[in-house]
Amino acid sequence: MSVVKRRRNLIIGLMLFLLITAEAFAGNAITPTTQRARWRPGPIKIAISQSLLQFEQNIKYDSDVRAAITKAVDAWRNVAAVDLVEITSDRTSVSPAGIAGDGISLLTIAPTAENVMLFKDDIESAAKTRIFIDKRGFISEADIVLSPFIQFSTDGSYGSYDLETTIEHEIGHLLGLRHSSVVGSVMYDVTSRNGVFGETARVSGTLTEDDLSALRDLYDDGIYANCCGTLTGKFGGVTKSSRKIDLWLEEITSGRIVAHTTSGIDGSYRFGGIEAGRYSVIARESNANRANSLDRLGVVVISNSEEVTYDPKMASSTLGFSVELLGKNGILSDSPLRFQPGGYYSLYIGGRELSSSRVKLDAGSPLIEIESDSLVDIAYEGSISGIKFSLRIDPDTPAGNYNICAVDPSGARSCIPGGIVVLP
Repeated sequence: MSVVKRRRNLIIGLMLFLLITAEAFAGNAITPTTQRARWRPGPIKIAISQSLLQFEQNIKYDSDVRAAITKAVDAWRNVAAVDLVEITSDRTSVSPAGIAGDGISLLTIAPTAENVMLFKDDIESAAKTRIFIDKRGFISEADIVLSPFIQFSTDGSYGSYDLETTIEHEIGHLLGLRHSSVVGSVMYDVTSRNGVFGETARVSGTLTEDDLSALRDLYDDGIYANCCGTLTGKFGGVTKSSRKIDLWLEEITSGRIVAHTTSGIDGSYRFGGIEAGRYSVIARESNANRANSLDRLGVVVISNSEEVTYDPKMASSTLGFSVELLGKNGILSDSPLRFQPGGYYSLYIGGRELSSSRVKLDAGSPLIEIESDSLVDIAYEGSISGIKFSLRIDPDTPAGNYNICAVDPSGARSCIPGGIVVLP
């Protein structure tokens, strides 16, 4: 089962704390030992419950629900090697938990007993997806329930969650994708309410390279034949008592993050669906705070239809500072920042023990410039320290996710992977 959950998202104004809730899409990371379930070849029918198409109190009255659903499905339909088909249904309840469901993949918001039971231990969840897998390991059904207790809209209404974005994330789970640790990806496990930074939270229709590589890896036949390569390996000296390690691939030419994965408890890892190119392998201990350093481990060259093996070593260290929040307009949040290429922006970064005399800021891309003489220390209440800075994005910057890091004189860095999102 995949869960869409809300969590408290800290938004900090200058000399003022503001609390606002945000969704967290909780789930398991992909590991080499985790079964990667996918659908068999053929059409995948998504049954849209009439409960979504008629008035529901927790969907803003004038919302264009049908258009939101179609756009969310189209985002995947236009790139997936699968045939997604929308149908309507009078059914309102998901299949009960068990070995098999009723064979109908339902998208519903109805407050029926079966649907509400999914939220009984997690009332703050915004949506849940229940997946059924057959004896051969293929997905046979995936039911999506939008919480009847959460407010949704399609027009960016303040304080609501964007319906299209929520459904697009859940369609990713329906296809078999797990969560991403790339902050700005569609499959990242957190999205903000509308109104953070005074903007809509809609990210639908903007699948990133990280989302696409996960999709290509899962459906590695059909239109993806002869497309991509695989990178596998194992960390030396890792024991079963060691922490897992998060890894990302960073495109050498642009600095764009193209994929993520998490190592198994034995230190083994796997990337799939990676387009041919040269990449930096970067990593950080999992389930640790951002005061743990993000290390550049080495460079790999990946070719189409080939598997590359790379066994890295990692000496992770705990830093005396951390980057935890990003912002603009004097407000910090754990939401990503989204920009058009060619822009010039005044931004903020926040965390622990940050100062312009202690660290420099780096986006890891030759196309994204952080002006070194623009850094100004900002005082926030509590233990949060911040830096204001100016950022310029080259007009030719490819769309995608980019790191934002604070780097000390030794080269140690604390980062928000994918925190900067360049839109198409």
